[in-house]
Amino acid sequence: MTTSNQSYASIDPGVSGAIAIFSYVGQLQHLVDMPTIQTTKGKSKKGAVLDRAAIVDLLLLHAVDHVFIELSQARPARRGGQSVTPGIVSTGSYMRNYGILVGICAGLQIRCTEITPAKWKRKVMSGMSKDKGASIIRASELYPEIRLIRKKNHNKADAVLIGWYAATEILRIFANSNVIELKAAIPGTATQKGR
Repeated sequence: MTTSNQSYASIDPGVSGAIAIFSYVGQLQHLVDMPTIQTTKGKSKKGAVLDRAAIVDLLLLHAVDHVFIELSQARPARRGGQSVTPGIVSTGSYMRNYGILVGICAGLQIRCTEITPAKWKRKVMSGMSKDKGASIIRASELYPEIRLIRKKNHNKADAVLIGWYAATEILRIFANSNVIELKAAIPGTATQKGR
């Protein structure tokens, strides 16, 4: 049973991903880049890894009881209309990070629901281009209080949109009239009268 002080989170997984935290009335409470730590090997920088302790702290601080995470799938990326097979190291790293996030949820006994990119994008991005900037535009339409100025903020936008999808299609919880009005503006998600 969800209490009024609990919230849910949506996650765009990966080292360059993001975490969005929402109240159960659909208000965006917190939006952060994925917490990471830079690692080193000898004197050289090795790369970023998930900051597991910071992620745990974030979920506990906001009393998250349900996480919606984009389902990690190894598939070819697209650049300039061409399929590009991602490198084995980057795919392995992404899948490992995804597993860490799901494991954190299991360890904290937080319910975790996987959402495929195709599913949330079909609903939330209907009628928009597939370019990364489109998700920034849509997230800014739904939550004008967030400022996603840089193109690299598409990961934050994706986390917000995964949360929006969860709220409208899975949780079906919107009491905020401004959000309902915005929902009606998205093609294919207009609310029906009498509900």
